[in-house]
Amino acid sequence: MHTNNTAPCNDGNACTTGDTCDGAGHCLGGPPPNCNDGNVCTTDSCNPASGCVRTNNTAPCDDGNACTTQDTCDGKGSCVGGSPPNCNDGNVCTTDSCDRARGCLHANNTAPCDDGNACTTQETCSAGRCVGGLALNCDDGNVCTDDSCDPLAACQHRNNRVPCDDGDPTTAPDVCSAGQCLGGLTDCPPAPVDACMAPALPNGSTLFMRDSASGSGDGFTWNWTSGTPLFKEDFGNPADGHTTYVLCLYDEVGATPRLIMGHTIGAGGTCKGSPCWRESVGGFLYKSRAVSDPAGIELIQLRSGEAGQALIRVRGRGRNLQVPLLPLHQENNVTVQLNDGFACWQADFLAPATSNQVGRFTDTTAEE
Repeated sequence: MHTNNTAPCNDGNACTTGDTCDGAGHCLGGPPPNCNDGNVCTTDSCNPASGCVRTNNTAPCDDGNACTTQDTCDGKGSCVGGSPPNCNDGNVCTTDSCDRARGCLHANNTAPCDDGNACTTQETCSAGRCVGGLALNCDDGNVCTDDSCDPLAACQHRNNRVPCDDGDPTTAPDVCSAGQCLGGLTDCPPAPVDACMAPALPNGSTLFMRDSASGSGDGFTWNWTSGTPLFKEDFGNPADGHTTYVLCLYDEVGATPRLIMGHTIGAGGTCKGSPCWRESVGGFLYKSRAVSDPAGIELIQLRSGEAGQALIRVRGRGRNLQVPLLPLHQENNVTVQLNDGFACWQADFLAPATSNQVGRFTDTTAEE
């Protein structure tokens, strides 16, 4: 007699464990075996005939080293470290390294650096930042340039027109032009002369000046209109070589006049192969080439006339003008005078000017 039981048995399948009889004469397979060997570089499976099977693979893995990336299995059951990580944080003020356990490290250093400011030198790193060192010395030793520093372009040297000393005691006042100290003009007095004829009408005179950094773009235009009759004889006679004019420009610093531009326009002479001065029924006309004229003057018009019709116009341009550095000191006046030693014409421009800024001055007289 055979009695069924639930004793342990073997169902012939290596992929089951704890097989037992079911009490009905059959051997039942138990749970599968644990084929996981704990190695990510093997693919674990089970063969019913042979049991657990472990096949080497090339899967991604972690070799335990924080200084490798993209680790992969080598097909032999081992995890192989890949390429090193990029630990460069782009900061010259840190020394970048890698620790196997902690990964990328960034230690502050004291290396030389560049803070991006062209006006500092000898910068060094501190606390992970680039700290500016010494201020850049932009002094070029030339009184005729205004020295400054631009954080992007470094030292800048802009030509000015300040008073200077050319070393010659016979020329005064000397003035800077195009970065050089030029001997002053002795024909203009240091302050405006008295008893000059001023416009008798409001808005009787206008003044325009342009100051360029190179000097080639400088410009000067002065218009003067008399409110009273003006006769041709008042101008003398520059065409026959007997009358020379001086054009003088003054500003004021604390109500003290200061000569800032002066030019002599000689009588007679030849300009562009023709007489510089030409006489007409009502006056005289001067024409020259500003680029070659010693004073940079290209036009002077002297016209006599009845009340409100007489006119003086002076126009010039270029480096030879030596237009003063703008804006002007206008405390309180800017004065223009044209003087031939006998007669004198003048206009005073009171503060505030219509425009008195860097590179440009424009104003109109507002009083009789």
